[in-house]
Amino acid sequence: EPNHAVRVAVHSAGTPRLLLQLREGASADVLAAADRESAEALHLPHAASPPVVHPLAGNRLAIAFAAGNPHGIESLADLDNPSLRVALAGPEVPAGRYARRALAKAGVELRSRSDEASVQALLTKLAFGELDAALVYTTDLQRPQAQVEGRELPAGLQPEIELTISALPRAQTAPRPQAAAFVRFALAAEGQQILRDHGFGAAR
Repeated sequence: EPNHAVRVAVHSAGTPRLLLQLREGASADVLAAADRESAEALHLPHAASPPVVHPLAGNRLAIAFAAGNPHGIESLADLDNPSLRVALAGPEVPAGRYARRALAKAGVELRSRSDEASVQALLTKLAFGELDAALVYTTDLQRPQAQVEGRELPAGLQPEIELTISALPRAQTAPRPQAAAFVRFALAAEGQQILRDHGFGAAR
């Protein structure tokens, strides 16, 4: 809130891992999830009611590959090639669900070499040369540490990606005032501009 400094500690992980940690008792005030389905499925054992889920931002999918695109990958159809090592996030991971929806739209049948627990795991394997391609979020390609390049999917193949944010209730109580204030900040003009500056789109 105005005139009150709040220190924010950020813990990042794939959405399924974050949800598991919360269900097992991890302490957190705010959850930013990669999809509404996951956020709405969260039932905290100590809470009298589920958290309120707000649309936070949009994102897009891209094909990620090694720098220089050595295999000349231009489209999803190019991934249907048994000589390429291609992987997706697992079907229980929002990025994996989004990727499979895009492939279905494109009519491409793809067997994932390994179903990874997060987009970060895909990027790590790409960076170490263990994969030739993967489907990731466009925003992940803007991180310098990713060490990979990519090609955004055309608009007609993009799934509807909705990131969400929720203030989490404490034991038998409403969320802390600071948590509600953080969510308001993220949804207000300044917070939304920060997200746009990092490549995210508006929530649909």
